[in-house]
Amino acid sequence: MKISDALKQGVDILSKGTSEINVPPLDAQIILCHVTDRDRAYLIAHSDEILSQLERDLFFEYILKRASGCPVAYITGKKEFMGFEFLVDENVLIPRDDTEILVNCVLDLAKQYKNPKILNIGTGSGCIEVAIAHYNTDAEITGIEKYDSAIYVAQKNIDSYSLGERVRLIKSDMFDGLDKNKRFDIICSNPPYITKDEMDILSIDVKEFEPYTALYGGEDGLDFYKIIAGQAKKYLTSNGFLVVEIGYMQKESVCDIFIKNGYTNIDCHKDLSGYDRAITAQYIK
Repeated sequence: MKISDALKQGVDILSKGTSEINVPPLDAQIILCHVTDRDRAYLIAHSDEILSQLERDLFFEYILKRASGCPVAYITGKKEFMGFEFLVDENVLIPRDDTEILVNCVLDLAKQYKNPKILNIGTGSGCIEVAIAHYNTDAEITGIEKYDSAIYVAQKNIDSYSLGERVRLIKSDMFDGLDKNKRFDIICSNPPYITKDEMDILSIDVKEFEPYTALYGGEDGLDFYKIIAGQAKKYLTSNGFLVVEIGYMQKESVCDIFIKNGYTNIDCHKDLSGYDRAITAQYIK
């Protein structure tokens, strides 16, 4: 079977699948690139090349998985974030471009510190830790994560960029396993914030395949903000900062939680689509 024929059939299968796929030709190309270990330019330039039987079988196996809803990132085992490629599997949330806003807020605040000490709550794939460590080479970063399976993935990503000396992972359910004497200049988190109603209408790709524990934030989506706001101030240095990602309709609710917990200088930062996406706040002791 020719590359062009395989892609054509792949697109047809994806277009008729149960998953809501925005651009079937792109997904088909990405999957075939993964199977053949070639880039998209090669597939276009060599569209008449014949695939091996193994490549053909593997391609359609993956196409059927994608048609049923499995995200492309879980099929290929990788996802790009802020210029880096990260290993991902079903144990971690797939990195999203929206989270760049969170990272950039942390990096901006970190400029005022000589050797910023930063804590990230909910490591997942480790993409936040790696991005911060790369773009601020003086930063010392601690990531806390509840699940061993996620820590395994994150550590592989951290090691792949040789950042083990500056990025440390701790198994912890929120702040429970953290040294009570530790203090950080900045604490950040992209916590679970999907509401009960929103969980019901998520796409199959997200609802059926990504970790439920990394998505669901309680009935109103605010459970983790309440915990973070209440506990983070105990671990912040004098005048330290808290940075969180939020759902696009959660600005007022999260700001109110922060105000009630004594935070000041609260600012909201929008994503590239103009939606509220991250909140920064300061805790003055």
